Amino acid sequence: MERDDRDTIALGLVNTVDYEIEWDPAHLEKLICRTNLQECDIRKMHKICTLKDLLSSILFHMREGTGCGLWVEDPEVIETFLEGTGYRVTLGGTNLRAAQVISTLGGRALVHLVSVNENTLSRLPDGVKWVGGQKYRCCFPHIAIQFPKAARICANGVEMITPRANRVIYSGDIACAQMPLEQEFFTRAAGMRAMLVSGLDLVTDPAVLSMRLKQIQKGLKGFGGEKPLVFYEHACFADTAYEEMLQRELEPLLDIYSMNEDEFQTLAGGSVELLHADTVFKGLQAARKKLPDVTLVVHTGYWGLAYGMRAQEIRGALEKGMLAATARYWLGNSDNAGMDRAAMLPQQVLSKAFAEEIERISEEQVVCLPAAEVKPDDPTTVGLGDSFVGGFLYQYCFDRRKREA
Repeated sequence: MERDDRDTIALGLVNTVDYEIEWDPAHLEKLICRTNLQECDIRKMHKICTLKDLLSSILFHMREGTGCGLWVEDPEVIETFLEGTGYRVTLGGTNLRAAQVISTLGGRALVHLVSVNENTLSRLPDGVKWVGGQKYRCCFPHIAIQFPKAARICANGVEMITPRANRVIYSGDIACAQMPLEQEFFTRAAGMRAMLVSGLDLVTDPAVLSMRLKQIQKGLKGFGGEKPLVFYEHACFADTAYEEMLQRELEPLLDIYSMNEDEFQTLAGGSVELLHADTVFKGLQAARKKLPDVTLVVHTGYWGLAYGMRAQEIRGALEKGMLAATARYWLGNSDNAGMDRAAMLPQQVLSKAFAEEIERISEEQVVCLPAAEVKPDDPTTVGLGDSFVGGFLYQYCFDRRKREA
């Protein structure tokens, strides 16, 4: 372990280079006509092989107001989609976006990379070191498409208006799919206060996933007595069998199992009314049966909550994570000034009532904090969960340092 690693947060496991697409409905309408996509072609996709598949998936999630992260079988599909539209290059992956927040707040991080390229190294935030990535010294771009609320699409018989703002992400990233792991990351993480595990949903081969889970399991078991808080940020797998494999192999070694509202509903086994306390608590209990040994954390646009033995301990971290996500959504950046402004916003009235009710019916097993009331004209929907993770882990480690001082 390097001398200063004790004051560092370990963030794994995959990095990406994101092409954040400028919102351009005319570009989508042009591609709809080019591919002759019609209303009957729009459906939830699990496998993206063609440009038409990609458009079908984008339009499905726009119509539903939901987000997704999906694998594209042929990277040429992404290149074709990019032709004729604008975008900006940013760093992606939960670990790197969380590292950006931690760095902005004055913390330090060690990130695990699966690919090394000029885009990544030139954009690493201050105070962030890295290991890994040597096998793939190249760039595999991901596309991230943010769509606003009330966006209209009208082309080739397809008509829709989006019910809410959200984002969809598509990747043909071989480095993420293979996820080569560097043992040094786990060796150094053993001496740190917190460690993030994320990005496993990008592994598309069950044999590769099984191999990586065993490596992670070995790394986590090697921590010994004083181990870091192990925080897992969930993302929906294209195949639920992969999700079950991960839970079976890693759940006993995790401390926090965190997810957004879409992922929570999948884990709970169906649609959940997010402002109905009884329904949400039943969903939490259903998720707890699959994950009995962890503290569940759920972050949504209405509230954030923790359910489990660490719930009271992490109240401050939960609040900081929510402020980081709110600042990102509202102002586009999770810095101290933005979070201070977010802290002054009023709470959502219905969310406040929900939080009080679920804490009451759970008999204090749940800690729930209502989200702020904010309605930006141009919200940022990419990286909200990642910002939440960065704020949460920074505050958790900061609190521990104060207690040990």
